[in-house]
Amino acid sequence: MVHVPNRTVEKRYRVHRKAISLIKFILEGYDGLAVVTTRNAARGEISVFIAPGCEPMWEAIRKDLSKQVFIQHGETRISENHRLPDERL
Repeated sequence: MVHVPNRTVEKRYRVHRKAISLIKFILEGYDGLAVVTTRNAARGEISVFIAPGCEPMWEAIRKDLSKQVFIQHGETRISENHRLPDERL
């Protein structure tokens, strides 16, 4: 059995504001991988909440996306035992 950490990772990025919808659209195709929220649309600030154990997949997607759009990492926050923003009880 593989141990999956029970933590949600929030990574904040600055992106070209026109790329926000593209990033959201791509991540919607990976059901349960991550949730993107817009922090400040005018400045292109987003948060990506990555599901437990999905960080390597997100990093692969981010690396590929960065070949096409500007993505600048800001900060990382780790929350133990938290749900993703859209999860219900």
